[in-house]
Amino acid sequence: MRDRNTFPTILAALLPPLLNYDRPASLLLPAPADVEVENACMVKSAEEIVRVQTKMTEKLPKDGVIVEPKTGVSFPSYLLFGEPGGNVGDKSCQVLAGVGSREKTLIRVKSIMIYAFGLYVEPNHLRAKLGDKYAGVPPEELKYRPEFYDDLLSQGVGMTVRLVVHYKGLKMRMVRSAFENSLKMRLKRIKGVEDDEALHDFCSLMSEDLKIFQGTTIDFRWQPGGALLTEIGGHKIGTVFSHHLCRAFFDLYIGEKPVSESAKYEIGESFGRLLTTND
Repeated sequence: MRDRNTFPTILAALLPPLLNYDRPASLLLPAPADVEVENACMVKSAEEIVRVQTKMTEKLPKDGVIVEPKTGVSFPSYLLFGEPGGNVGDKSCQVLAGVGSREKTLIRVKSIMIYAFGLYVEPNHLRAKLGDKYAGVPPEELKYRPEFYDDLLSQGVGMTVRLVVHYKGLKMRMVRSAFENSLKMRLKRIKGVEDDEALHDFCSLMSEDLKIFQGTTIDFRWQPGGALLTEIGGHKIGTVFSHHLCRAFFDLYIGEKPVSESAKYEIGESFGRLLTTND
């Protein structure tokens, strides 16, 4: 099942300023909460966020962003979630673990960059779920362990994949079709069937008439209780409640045959450094 929050509307998020189209709002359903782990993810200060991110990666430049090399797209080193205008201490933080890109080969010789992506994780959530099992494993070794990624996906660690559109000709119907086909195959492996109601709900959020542009950000966030939240341009368009769908989606990036193998291992090593570092 899913919920939608259409204010601001998705079209307002995608179209140029001053253009606004209204769509009827529907009931917003509360997501299940893992209260104990969620409270452990709260951050105390902006300084703590920077300190945690510095532990995650040795490549973090002074300006606080990481650039995906093939596309030149910049990603912020951390994302804050909470009520707008609220105190930092009332927000939760996810830090950037790695970046990569999705490219498509045309006519065997020409490749186009479709989008860049960054994967973020809630550090304390990661530690609470997997710290006891993997804290003593060197990050350089941990990143090659298939069971580590299986545990990440089965335990429902709080993560976000941020896509940034790079190909100017990309259409929403193309995004929808690509995700539908890829997720069907992964759902079949994970759940045993590819025809999934949650997948239909997820794909229906991406209306074919919507426009996206080079630089448009699309966030997919795995929330406690198995909820997959989708945001475009920082505006929520819907949430689908399904642990299997969450697992299948993030399997695209840190599972078998990922979108980018080098990005998967970069992400795994960053996770390992975080798990082996004590506060």
